[in-house]
Amino acid sequence: MSEEAWKKANVDESAYWEIFTCEVETLKHQDIYMQALGITQDYYYEPDRSLNMSGLNVLDVGGGPASILLRTNNNLPNRPHDGLNKGVVIDPVMITDHQKLRYDFHDIEFIEDQAENIDKYYSEKGFFDECFIYNCLQHVVDPLKILDKITAVSKRIRIAEPLNVPTDHMHLHMFTENYFDEYFSQDRFTCHDKTITAIGSCNHYVGLFHID
Repeated sequence: MSEEAWKKANVDESAYWEIFTCEVETLKHQDIYMQALGITQDYYYEPDRSLNMSGLNVLDVGGGPASILLRTNNNLPNRPHDGLNKGVVIDPVMITDHQKLRYDFHDIEFIEDQAENIDKYYSEKGFFDECFIYNCLQHVVDPLKILDKITAVSKRIRIAEPLNVPTDHMHLHMFTENYFDEYFSQDRFTCHDKTITAIGSCNHYVGLFHID
C-alpha cells in the first residue's frame, strides 16, 4: 500500500471520527468490541460500570478518540480500583483538542503516529500485559509489520478484525480467516480463544492469544 493512498485515507478517517465521537456513539462502539474481545468478561466492574485493570500496562492499537481504555476511569475520585498502571493508544488519526483532553484527564498516553512505529516509543519485550487491536488493520500501510511490532512488546493480544470486506479508499486491505490463522500459527503464540463473530454488518476474526 502506497504512503500517498494511506495519507488520503487517514484524512478521511479523521473526519469520520470527528463526527462519530459523541458520547452515546462512543459508548456503543466501546461496548460492542469490549464484549467481543472478552474484555467485559475479564475486567468489567459492575458497581461503577468501569474496567478494573489495576496495575496493568495496556496498549490499544488504532483506538482513535474512542479507545476502550477510556472506560478504565483512571484518575476519577472515590473509585474502588486504581485503573491502569500505564495506558497507551497509538493511532495516526488526527483527533481534536477536546478528544485529547479526555485522554489527558484519564492519564492515558495518546501517540499520534502509525502503529508500525510503536518500537520508537516502547521496545521492551512483553512490556504491555494486554494489547487490543480491533477494526484497525484495514486502514494501515503494513498490517504484518504492525502485528510483528505490537506482539513483540506485548504478553497477550486481543484481536477483532473484519473479514472479507472489499477494499475502498478508506479500507485499504481485505482479510480472510486464513490470513490470521496463518499468522497466529507461529510457535510463539498460544491460542486461548478464537471465533468468527458477527459484529455490525460483517464477520470478524476474534481471538485471544498469549505471546511467548
